[in-house]
Amino acid sequence: MGVFDSVKKASQNLAVKQSAEDNARVATMFPGVELPRVDYIPKSREYGTATPTAYIATVGLLPEEFGILPVNSESAAQGFEFVYRDRPEYARGRAAWHRHHG
Repeated sequence: MGVFDSVKKASQNLAVKQSAEDNARVATMFPGVELPRVDYIPKSREYGTATPTAYIATVGLLPEEFGILPVNSESAAQGFEFVYRDRPEYARGRAAWHRHHG
């Protein structure tokens, strides 16, 4: 892994961490209101353009409960933001995804 790969990975990890922190902060602002969860998932080298499909399958998201927003650079998607209704059963799938994709 070269320097640029290391910088890119660090940037992606920071985006994932900030997304989780934002979810927690917003949840405290609106107690008792069901808020959507927003997860930033960097495009995986393993899955490439199939990253959204792999994430959906791993987490077990139901079609009626999510939306996907590409996060683009100048020429291509660098990752995806998944916006969805959080359910307790999705926690295990998210944990499995993050164990494998760190």
